[in-house]
Amino acid sequence: MVAEVTRRTPGFASLQQEVWQVCCNDACAFMGALTADQIAKLPAAVRAEHELSDELIQDMRANKGRDSDLAVFGFRCLHCGQVKVWLDFS
Repeated sequence: MVAEVTRRTPGFASLQQEVWQVCCNDACAFMGALTADQIAKLPAAVRAEHELSDELIQDMRANKGRDSDLAVFGFRCLHCGQVKVWLDFS
């Protein structure tokens, strides 16, 4: 799994050290940077775990991604379909 992600999978740029999400003992599929609308549709448990509040989502919509201190990268489990996120703060 490590070789698959590190050698054969395109990565993503993050200001913090990137952490590829894992579920069901396998690497998840990278969904890319999520928009405010995609974040709003995440399961409530995922949003709560990462403190992705309605207010934060509204701020992201208002800024349309410009000058944002936050990027939310999405990952989907290839086995169970669970969505995981990685937050990147500048």
